[in-house]
Amino acid sequence: GPEWGFSTITTFIFPCFIGILAGANKAANLQNPDVDVPRGTFGAILTSFSLYTAIVLLMGSIADRVLLKHNFLLFASVAFPHKSITLIGILLVGVGAALQLLAEAPSI
Repeated sequence: GPEWGFSTITTFIFPCFIGILAGANKAANLQNPDVDVPRGTFGAILTSFSLYTAIVLLMGSIADRVLLKHNFLLFASVAFPHKSITLIGILLVGVGAALQLLAEAPSI
């Protein structure tokens, strides 16, 4: 199997923080960007960190190490009410990220 080092773990966590920086790119649309950008960025980092920590703890409590290493769609098997919710979510996140990049590229 793959070696689980810093770069492999960063591959999973990095996309979460891309959206945080995208919010800073919209600073021109804010009334008070000097206050709103740092507050929003720190809030987004705290929320993302909390969600990722909760997911790691919850998934670690329902599955053993071997299952976590080999079943990449484990989340889908425990999704409520049906596993297709997770698969649809994965597709929507990808489409949303692409649309976000298309919308923000002209403003950079």
